[in-house]
Amino acid sequence: MSLGRRIYQIRQAREMTQADLSKKTGIAVPYLSRLENDHIEPSFTTLQKIANALNVSLVDFFGTGQDKGFQEQCPVSLSGQCIMDRVYAQGRKRVKLEAESYSPQQLQLLQLANYLVLFADKKTLELLEVFFLALIGSPSVKKDREWLRKLSLKAQR
Repeated sequence: MSLGRRIYQIRQAREMTQADLSKKTGIAVPYLSRLENDHIEPSFTTLQKIANALNVSLVDFFGTGQDKGFQEQCPVSLSGQCIMDRVYAQGRKRVKLEAESYSPQQLQLLQLANYLVLFADKKTLELLEVFFLALIGSPSVKKDREWLRKLSLKAQR
């Protein structure tokens, strides 16, 4: 399911109009319409405003626990085809392989990371790279931590 369609579904479930959502977010109704109809992709900031107004987490925009395709685990493969189908909400094939697989939470994290990789600005991508390197424990992280500290200080100004 597309991001715009998911936002639409959540808004409808909250019995809100686009005008209601516009008032809560400060986002123009025509922009919300274009977003829900998948004519545009929102920035991370816009997505956060919408999530706050709808009283949901960002994860809720990327899949639903009611969607049977996302409840099944996705096998890990060299091609990554199954996971990419899930990330882009296409295909949703049932694959029965005896392999390690992703949990629904892991799929949601991959979807969130994919969204950021596709739509985040350059500084955010650099920050993500440093964050992932730190989590992995890369030897080059000491140098990157200093850069991250400087970047954080700049962002606070």
